[in-house]
Amino acid sequence: MLRIEILKPSAEQGLLRCTRADGSVTWQKQGRHAGHFALHDLTHYSVETVLGYRQGFFGLVAAGWDIEDTTGKGARGALPPEAVEVERIVGLFDSERAGGQRWAVADFNAVAPRPLRAEAIEAIRQRRSQLFAQWRAVAPGDCLELAFDGRGPQRGCAARPASARTGMGTPEPHAGAALAAGERQPVSASPGGPGSRSARSRPAPPR
Repeated sequence: MLRIEILKPSAEQGLLRCTRADGSVTWQKQGRHAGHFALHDLTHYSVETVLGYRQGFFGLVAAGWDIEDTTGKGARGALPPEAVEVERIVGLFDSERAGGQRWAVADFNAVAPRPLRAEAIEAIRQRRSQLFAQWRAVAPGDCLELAFDGRGPQRGCAARPASARTGMGTPEPHAGAALAAGERQPVSASPGGPGSRSARSRPAPPR
């Protein structure tokens, strides 16, 4: 089980910290784009848990990758095709959010790396919306905590401020990978741009 903590030290800074089942930790400080990356990471969590990806961003971290290696330029080398596919899907949801309008399913699938059913797209939006609301409620100095088991479709764990932790969260239902249509197709292009891991600030010691 991977424990994910998205810390909000201040309105301008953030910190992503992931603790694996063996107790090892990887983390990354988020500077002036911290607000964007918190939402980006929560979108990753939504996509990976609803669709059951095992080698997306959080799946790789759970398997032992350091966050800085998930740019595809670190010691681990190129990202697995599934991780690139996940990054592209997350990027589409980020673009939809930035544009302020919901995309039609046909428009979404016209540029997606794999076709998704309307129910899958809506399930991701709903989970993301719940997580965004919980993140907005986190006060500076607290964090949002999630659990990721990396074993495919799973129940989401409720996020909560660090000051209110009583465990890893309460299970909530979701639509699961059965909502996804079609086979996953290999993707060879590398993710990039302002929403990618490569655009993050360099790591700094957590406080």
